[in-house]
Amino acid sequence: MGRKTYIDARGYRRFKDSDMLVHRRIAEQKVGGPIYKGNVVHHIDGNKRNNSPENLRIMRSGEHWRLHFGRR
Repeated sequence: MGRKTYIDARGYRRFKDSDMLVHRRIAEQKVGGPIYKGNVVHHIDGNKRNNSPENLRIMRSGEHWRLHFGRR
């Protein structure tokens, strides 16, 4: 990575020079392009600081919301 980062108030790592979320940048590198509007990057293991590519999954925002807050 090489760039300086910080942990924001919600517990996510961000780049200091741009405020971009680190996990979004890593997910973009994983898929080779941008994360399109309406999609989010989910941490599979629930650990916001585990930004390894294997732990990141791109999903629709509604699907993500249901995963965390919807009926089970």
